[in-house]
Amino acid sequence: MILNPYLYLQKTAVDLNSSFYWRGIPAQVLLVTCALMLACLPARATEIVDRIVAVVNGQVITSYDLDRELAPYLMQLSGRKLNAQDEQQLTVVRKKLLDRLVDDILLLMEAKRLNLEVNDTEVENHIRQFRQSNSMTEEDLGRQLQRENMTREEYKRNIRESMLRHRVLSFMVRRKVLVTDEEILRYYDEHKSDYTQAKEVELGLILLPPNEDSDGLVQRLGKAEISFEEAARKYSKGPGAQSGGSIGRLKWSELASQWREALAQIHPGEISEPFSIDGNKAILKLKAIIPGKERSLDEVREEIRQKLYDPKYAVQYAEYMQDLKTKAIVDIRF
Repeated sequence: MILNPYLYLQKTAVDLNSSFYWRGIPAQVLLVTCALMLACLPARATEIVDRIVAVVNGQVITSYDLDRELAPYLMQLSGRKLNAQDEQQLTVVRKKLLDRLVDDILLLMEAKRLNLEVNDTEVENHIRQFRQSNSMTEEDLGRQLQRENMTREEYKRNIRESMLRHRVLSFMVRRKVLVTDEEILRYYDEHKSDYTQAKEVELGLILLPPNEDSDGLVQRLGKAEISFEEAARKYSKGPGAQSGGSIGRLKWSELASQWREALAQIHPGEISEPFSIDGNKAILKLKAIIPGKERSLDEVREEIRQKLYDPKYAVQYAEYMQDLKTKAIVDIRF
């Protein structure tokens, strides 16, 4: 587990994977990932390890700061040589991460201008909630911080800063984003198929080799000389044989045509006629039919609200950050 002080900022960089919010990467991981990056990137990369990559109203961002943010991404590339496409993607990711670091600084400066504060009690409450949600004791948290080479004060500072940025965004951006009930209803009416639960069937399967007498087995099943479950355990070579042939629920629309044709002739509790699957003979038991169901507007209202909210928020966030950058002195040296 990597402690994530950015739980309050899940929407501040809408086009980045959440792993890029991670801070407090262990020192040994940083050394490994930085070494990996230097080994994989062109030789010129060694010239920029410790240099300043940006200055925001006089506050510097170093290449070390940027590489720390990049560490989780580099861990995904560990163990393989980067090709040209990887290097191009790495450059794009570094640029996005640098943009977010600039945004972070601007938001903290804006929090100071607005006289926003987060007190110790709020920070400790957040830590307690974090521990409870992850079933961690205070001792567990201490050991995790130690593994990540982070002091509790550093962790508290990261949390405080993320909460401050969240408050700025709540005050300056989120309050401007509105999704009306009319928009939700219109979206629901236009996308009802997306909110319909597909018809499903619960099945049992007996899969027999070509030389087995499938018709004879069906007759024995019909006469109750042997149960479907017993026959599956004894004769079937297919999935779920030792579980009495049970293969669980399957969506009707995703079944092969010969399966649907076989099942269309029977009712729940009945056995199909044998049919061919890749040269083998299959017998199905229709255990149950779960009809399709349209989810009501009330069931999906919040889901739709979030779907409509996210792109609106992205636009407002981009406009707000661009306004802050226009008023600031930002020198990018990437």
